[in-house]
This record gives sequence, structure tokens and C-alpha cells, in this order.
Amino acid sequence: MITRIVKEPLVHFLLIGGLIFVGFSLFDDSPAQPDTRQIFITKTDLTALSARFEGTWKRRPQPDELSAMTEELIRGRVLVNAALDLGMDQGDAVINRRLRQKMEFFAASIAEAIEPESTELETFYQAHAQDYQTPPQFALEQIYLGDRVAPEAATSALAALKTGADPEQLRHPSLLPKQFDMTPMRVLDSSFGTGFAASLDPLPVGEWVGPVRSGYGLHLVRLSDKSPATLPPLDQVAHKVLPDWQSAKRQEVMDQYYQTLRQGYEVILPSPDPAS
Repeated sequence: MITRIVKEPLVHFLLIGGLIFVGFSLFDDSPAQPDTRQIFITKTDLTALSARFEGTWKRRPQPDELSAMTEELIRGRVLVNAALDLGMDQGDAVINRRLRQKMEFFAASIAEAIEPESTELETFYQAHAQDYQTPPQFALEQIYLGDRVAPEAATSALAALKTGADPEQLRHPSLLPKQFDMTPMRVLDSSFGTGFAASLDPLPVGEWVGPVRSGYGLHLVRLSDKSPATLPPLDQVAHKVLPDWQSAKRQEVMDQYYQTLRQGYEVILPSPDPAS
């Protein structure tokens, strides 16, 4: 029972989050601020200002430059405090959105520290197998018959081809390739139009068939090879599966964290308008 609880992602979140908050309290050199009229500038603040200046100008700031940056920092904090005193943060959609983003970023950074167990990643992989399959592929030769050819004429062309007619005598001028080596469905669809590759799937290998319709017209087609969709072993696609698992787990943990926070609030909604 205890082992199962410890494995819960929300427990991971709360434990890691608690450690981060403890770390903030240990390494934050800002003194307690009981007096809201005091603006504290810490050594950490000055170090950050110097580092930002050096990153831009490739040298350390002179004393007067550091003093000017410090005064600008103080100016910002004074104005922010004054705005808070006036309640300007209340009901401000931009501020609310930014605070929400910061909380979500904080939750996401903690969720990313959770590592999957081997069975957990495999379970996720199997549940989303369609996202990692190698798509069906086809190798083919095609004869383009044109965009206005009648189906009966296409059928006659197929019969002639099967009795030894020269394919070049049947082919309508086109910029489409005559042959394709093993090619994924999406590539064929990009060449012939959506749905063309799917129409190849039931066709036999090694014989001319048709007509097959594309976005350009009618074709006679001969498949020389085809392979179905396959699911590679997890270790071959783990570099794709792991980020997807982390994204899903991040959302799961954030949703659980929100529900935990929400339970601490009484939400009061307006009474419904009386029926008119």
C-alpha cells in the first residue's frame, strides 16, 4: 500500500515541490520584510545585474554603470509596490495570466523530474502504438492515362497492356515519375493526392491493375513490392516515446495539482437569472 502511494505522481510532485521551496528559503538572502516601505536589494540581485551586463557588453560594469542599473531595479520595485498598494493587480487579465503561467511553469519543471519505470513506458508505448508505427510502403510503376479518359478506355488500355502492348504507347504525357521505389503512403499522397496510397493497399503485387484514380486522373498501376505498417521495438523509438510520456505525465500531474489546490477554496458562483 505504502509503495503504491509513493509511486503516485502527485506525491512525487509534492515531495519535489517541498524540496524546492526549502531550497528557496535556504539560499534566498533576502531578509524578512515586515515593513512594506523597505526595498531590499540583495547580493544576488547585484550579481544578476552584473552578469546580465557582462553577457551583453562582454566586460564587467563600471561602478557608475552598476549604480545606474541598481537604481533602475529600485525604480521598478518602487513602482510595482505602489501599484500593488493601489490594487492595480486586482482584476488585471495580463497580470493574472502571467501569474498563472508562472505557476504552470513551476509545476511543469517539477513534473519533468519524474522518471518513468520501464513497464510504465512500455505500457504508454503500446497504448499509443499508432503514433509510432512505420507507415505502409509501396514500390510501383504507373501509367498515367490522363484526366479525361473514360473508364471504358482505361479498361481497354489495361487489357492491351496485359496482352503485350508497349506501356509507352499508352502513357499520357505527365511530370509524374513512372516508378517509385519503396515509398511511404504520405509521400505518395503528396505526389498523387490524398487517398491515392490507400487505394493501393488491396492491390496484388506483380500484375497490372486499374484504373486507379488520383488527383490528376486515371492510372494503371503495377506494384512490385509492399510492406504493411509495423511497430518497431521500443528501444528504437524511445527517443520519441519518452518526451511524449513526459508531456502526458506533466499534464496529468498539473491537473492533479490543480484539483488539490482547488479543494482549498470555496467557489461561489452567481445565482442563475430567474426564468423570464
